[in-house]
Amino acid sequence: MEDKNPPIIKVVSYKENEDGSATVVFDTSEEFDAFYLKETKRSEVKEKELSSFILDLLEKSVNNIDDWSIDENNNPR
Repeated sequence: MEDKNPPIIKVVSYKENEDGSATVVFDTSEEFDAFYLKETKRSEVKEKELSSFILDLLEKSVNNIDDWSIDENNNPR
């Protein structure tokens, strides 16, 4: 059975730092957390590991790798 709600990541805030890096705050849906746990085979969501996972997904999405893409209109891909 397919989930009715897709996994969603929302950008809550974005701040460019003086050193050229950026600080991004995300909010993830329960469906995304479940997807993360399944994909990483972890038993709980931890901020640092989740951040690395999201960064990897963003890099894939920007470069259209492994069928990942960014949808700016909140529509499932």
